[in-house]
Amino acid sequence: MLHGYTQSGSLFRAKTAFLEAALKKAFPTRGIELVYPTAPHRLRIASLPAPTHRNHSREEDGDPDPDSWAWSQKDEQTGEYVGIEVSFDFLAEILRTQGPFTGVIGFSQGAAVAAMLASLLEDTPRTSSFSAHQLSGGIAFPDSIRSLHHPRLKFAVAYSGFLATDTRYAACFEPQIETPVLHVLGSLDGIVDEQRSLSLVEACVGGKERVVYHPGGHFVPGAKPYVGALVGFMREALREQGKESEDAKASGAITEDPHL
Repeated sequence: MLHGYTQSGSLFRAKTAFLEAALKKAFPTRGIELVYPTAPHRLRIASLPAPTHRNHSREEDGDPDPDSWAWSQKDEQTGEYVGIEVSFDFLAEILRTQGPFTGVIGFSQGAAVAAMLASLLEDTPRTSSFSAHQLSGGIAFPDSIRSLHHPRLKFAVAYSGFLATDTRYAACFEPQIETPVLHVLGSLDGIVDEQRSLSLVEACVGGKERVVYHPGGHFVPGAKPYVGALVGFMREALREQGKESEDAKASGAITEDPHL
């Protein structure tokens, strides 16, 4: 469960408690566990969006905010997502110590990172793409991910997600992400422009078939139809996992409960 820009794991958990409860109710025998890491980059008040900045007017400008974090910060001049590679290493350590994980759910910036993480775990096709793009200035495939040997994720969910458009990260999306991704978008989202979200949709195999709109803004919707869409999508993904588990049992392999 990857939070958005200026949030933290604990805040995201509080805001999506309804989702955790719904998933555990929907999958009572699956032993679902939701993990809410806090991104590794602490934000300073001066870098926060204007409304948040005003809320901290009593603090000295430049002091770190105690609970505002990010997976990266975009350099508007160069397009670089500064710190994203540190976040990849950070997430690799979580995968190594707390995994294996079945899927990933993210909101806003966390959704962008969730899609990239799903891509990175697609193994050989993705590492080959990184090697090709590195010749034209793309980032290197993260060694921390390469050394994991973590299975590819069964699914990803992007709430108000968007595409990291700078060419440094093109290898994450070329070829398209094969991992099934559900895209949940707010028709009144005033933070992430719809076209930015649709660019991520187009970067995913079958993306246009997995788009759900809710009539709200920039948040994770808790109304029954939208939670139901998530549950249905996960059921399909876990059904496929179940088929693979039967094959694994036949060969003596060990399977794990779903981690998100």
